[in-house]
Amino acid sequence: MDKNENELRQRRDHEQTVFQAQDANDADNSSIMAVDKDSPGVRRIEAIVSTWTIKDRVYFLGALVVMTYARTLAATTMGTYQSHALNDLGEAGRAGMVRTVRQVLTATTLPITAKLSDYVGRTFILCATAVFWIIGPVIVATSNSLGAYMPGFLIYTLGHVCGNILNYALAVDTTTLRNRLFMQFVYIFPSIINVWSSGVIAAKFVNGVGWRWGAGMWSIAAPICTIGVIAVFAWGSFRARRLGLMRGIPSAWGLFTSGKRWVHLFWVMDIPGLFFLAAGLALILLPLSLGGGVAAKWRSAECIVPLVIGVLCLPMFALWEHKWARHPIFPFKHMKDRHVMIILILSFVKSIAGSTRDSYLYFTLIVSFNQGVEGATRINTLEGFAGSVTLIFVAFIVRKYKIVKPLIIAGTVLQIVAQGMLVHFRGGYGKSQLAGLIAGEIIEGIGNGLSSHPSLVAMQAKLGHEHALLLTSCWAVGSQAGGGIAAAISGAIWTQLMPGKLRAGLEAAGVPNAARVAQQVFRSPLTFVKENPPYSVGREAIVPAYRDVQYILCIIGVVLMAVLLPLTFLIDNVSLDDRTTLAKDTESDTSDEPRHLGPNGVDDRRELNTFEDEKRDVPATKT
Repeated sequence: MDKNENELRQRRDHEQTVFQAQDANDADNSSIMAVDKDSPGVRRIEAIVSTWTIKDRVYFLGALVVMTYARTLAATTMGTYQSHALNDLGEAGRAGMVRTVRQVLTATTLPITAKLSDYVGRTFILCATAVFWIIGPVIVATSNSLGAYMPGFLIYTLGHVCGNILNYALAVDTTTLRNRLFMQFVYIFPSIINVWSSGVIAAKFVNGVGWRWGAGMWSIAAPICTIGVIAVFAWGSFRARRLGLMRGIPSAWGLFTSGKRWVHLFWVMDIPGLFFLAAGLALILLPLSLGGGVAAKWRSAECIVPLVIGVLCLPMFALWEHKWARHPIFPFKHMKDRHVMIILILSFVKSIAGSTRDSYLYFTLIVSFNQGVEGATRINTLEGFAGSVTLIFVAFIVRKYKIVKPLIIAGTVLQIVAQGMLVHFRGGYGKSQLAGLIAGEIIEGIGNGLSSHPSLVAMQAKLGHEHALLLTSCWAVGSQAGGGIAAAISGAIWTQLMPGKLRAGLEAAGVPNAARVAQQVFRSPLTFVKENPPYSVGREAIVPAYRDVQYILCIIGVVLMAVLLPLTFLIDNVSLDDRTTLAKDTESDTSDEPRHLGPNGVDDRRELNTFEDEKRDVPATKT
C-alpha cells in the first residue's frame, strides 16, 4: 500500500512540475498577447488619471504650462541661434540641409516614440525628453564645425520629438472631444508670450555673451521645468498602485527583463519599416538640399546614387508595411477611412507649402528688410502668436457648436490669401513692405489656428484610445515629412539660384572680385550685412537676389495651398461631444467589442487570459 502511495505521489509531483512549466510559458506568451491588444503604457495612464482629483488636475495643468512654455521658448530661440551658428561656421547656405536632416529625423522617430509611449509609458518619454534636453544643447554650445554641431542639434531634436508626442498623448488621455482644443491651447499659448520675449532674449544673447551661451543655457533650464510633471505622474502612479489599479499592468522595467519581450518590442517598434522609411527620406531629400550651388553637385554620382537608392527604399517600405510588418507604422485599416486620409494629406501638403516659404525667411528678413535679431525673431513667431490667439476663440466655438468642418475650410481659404500676400511683400526697407509681410504672417497664423488643430481633433474623434496616439503620430509624421521635403526643395532652389544671382548683382554694381564676394555672402550673409548698411553699394547689389529667390519659394506655397481647398469639402462634418472618442475602443485590430473593466479598473477578460496562473494562489472560498 505504501509503495502504491509513493508511486502516486511521485507521479503527481512530476505532473505538477510539468504543468507549472507550461503555465509559466503560457503566462509569458499571453502577457505578450495582452500587450498586443492594449498597451501597458495606455493602461497605466488610464489608471493614473482615474485617481486624479480636481486639485491634482490643477497641479498637472500648472506643471504642464511651465514645461510647455520652456520647451516652446527653447525651440524659438534655438532657431535664431542656429542661424547665427551656421553663419559663424560659414555654413549659412546649408541651412536647408540642416532643416532637412532635422525633419527626416523627426518624421522617422515620431512613430517609434508614440509606440514607446503606449508600450512603456508616458513617464518614460518624459524622462527621455529631459535627458535629451540636457545633452543636446551642451554639444551644440561647444561645437566648432558643422560636423560637431549636428550631433548635438539632432539629440536636442529628439527631445523636442518626445515632448511633442507627450503633448499629443496627454491631450487624448485627459480630455473629451469638446474640450480637447482647450488642452491644445495649453500647448501653444506660450507663443503669445514668446512672440515678445523670444526676440529680446535671443538678441541679448547674440549681441552679448553669444549664441553658444544662449543654446547651452537650455541644458539647465529645460530639464528643471519637467520636474513638476514628473512629480504629478509619480504621485498618481503611487496612488494607483495603492488602490490596486495597477494590478496586471507590467512595469516599465518589467517590460525589458525578458528576452521574449525584447523580441516583441523589436516587432512592435517595426524597426525594419523604420529603416526603410528613414533611408528613403534621407537618401532622397539630402542630395536635393546638398546639390546645386556653383558646382551643381546634384549632377554628380555622389548625389545621383543616393537618390536612386532612396527611390528604391520607399517601395520596399510600402511592401514591407503591407505584407510582412506585424505592427505597421501606419495603421492602414484606419487610413482607409476617407476622412482620416484627407486630414493626413492636409497636414502633409500644408507643411510643404509653409516650410518652403519659411526655410530662409530669417536671412531674408535681415538682408532684404533690414531687421535686427530681435525683429527677425519676432516676425518669425508672429504666425504662432496669431494661431494661438485664434485657437482660444476656436475652442469656445467648438465647445458650443460641436463642429469643425466650416472652420477648416475657412482656415484654408485664409492661408491661400496669406500666401498670396507673401508673394508680393518679400523685401524692402519701407514700412509698407514690412507691414504687408507682417499682415501676411498674421493671416497665415489665423488660418492655421482655424484649420490645423481642429482637423487633428476631427481625426481623433473617429479613433479609439488605443489607436489615437499612433494616428496622431502619423499626422505629425506627415507634417514633419512635408517639412523635410520643403527644406529639400527650398535648399535645392536656394543653392542652385542664389550664388549666380548674387554674383550677377555684384558684377552689375561694379563690386571688385564679385565672384569671391558672392561666395562670402552666400556662406555668411549676416556678417556681410553688418559691414554693408542699407543703401550701400554692396547691400543694394544683393537685395534683389534675396527678393527673387524668396518669390519662387512663395509661389510654390500658393500653388500647393490652392490644390488643397477642394479636399477640405470632403472631410466628414463630425460632431464633437463629451465623449473621448466617437469610435469604440477596440481590444484589437479585428475586434469591435467594448472593453469590460472590472472593479479594479483592469479588463476582466485580460485578467483571465494573462494572469490565469495567479488564480491558483487564491484560496478557495469556504461554503
